[in-house]
Amino acid sequence: MATRKIYKWEELFYEVNLNEVYTNLDNTENIDIYSNDCENVVHLKGSYPEVYSLCKTFARNFKKLSNILHSSSYDRNDRCAYLNIWLFNQLNQIVNNYKELKNKENIVSKFIEIWYNINAAITIQRKCAHEYVSTISLDEWTEFKDLYDYFKYYNNLKRLIISEVTSKKYCPYVIHINKIYTKYKSECDKNYSVKCPTIFKYKESFKKCEPLEKLECNGFQEATSSLQTDHSHAQQGKLTHSDHGSSTTTHEGNKNQDHTDVSESKISDIHIFIIFLFSSFTIIIVSLFLKLLKKNKIKRMIDEENIHEILQNSTEYPGINFDDTSYNLTYQSH
Repeated sequence: MATRKIYKWEELFYEVNLNEVYTNLDNTENIDIYSNDCENVVHLKGSYPEVYSLCKTFARNFKKLSNILHSSSYDRNDRCAYLNIWLFNQLNQIVNNYKELKNKENIVSKFIEIWYNINAAITIQRKCAHEYVSTISLDEWTEFKDLYDYFKYYNNLKRLIISEVTSKKYCPYVIHINKIYTKYKSECDKNYSVKCPTIFKYKESFKKCEPLEKLECNGFQEATSSLQTDHSHAQQGKLTHSDHGSSTTTHEGNKNQDHTDVSESKISDIHIFIIFLFSSFTIIIVSLFLKLLKKNKIKRMIDEENIHEILQNSTEYPGINFDDTSYNLTYQSH
């Protein structure tokens, strides 16, 4: 049975039928017949099965691309663009899932080698060039994907988001897409930038599609925590679940986030109270100490005055001025 991956903005994808593209590319049925294309990653099958499975799925997608993305709305450039962003986004998810994974760059290079091998074996009409450059991170490839999806489905997305502007339901998406829109527009405004691949036709798209900044989502900072929660769920890799299960997972994730926020708030309040209590206690101690010190000093002064008065009135030492600082007692040894 094919597994269905979780994507950020999945609900949005369903609303505009964008999920169909990735559902077809994610399909893992009958991929074992492509195992011969993945001999250079077969040694990872035991430790990192997702890598081996992705390789077989990629080989199937590459060789059957025109059948998988069969809609007449896709031309050859669109299909090759989707193949690029799909593969490197999947590699990004795998790398994020396996934090202990060593030689991540080596795994990417293995897939580039597989790409070359398949490209050399298929007809010219089916060839696709990869757009991978080592100076582009896999996280940026995920941003490429989000921006490409935005441009391809701009009208449908804009219409849907505007219909929900009052509830601000899609503000997390608006905040996210506006951020990467600004980032890559500055790259594409240059004469040349590796972060503006020509295959995606970003320069033309920036002229046609505006950012969604007019939807009054500025200041909607609560959306940031929702965005982070959705992102952490998206990085959990290949998960099989029903639509109900997906909804439950998201709900539980939000509950955990809320619980964490409340706990952190309580801890902060406790810290402030302890600091205040400690400061107040310190002030009281210092005040008592100063009072005691002053009291002892006064007592000592009174005692010295009494002794001085006694000595002055004593007849045992007549003629001696005890106020004379030049007076000294001479020690005589016997």
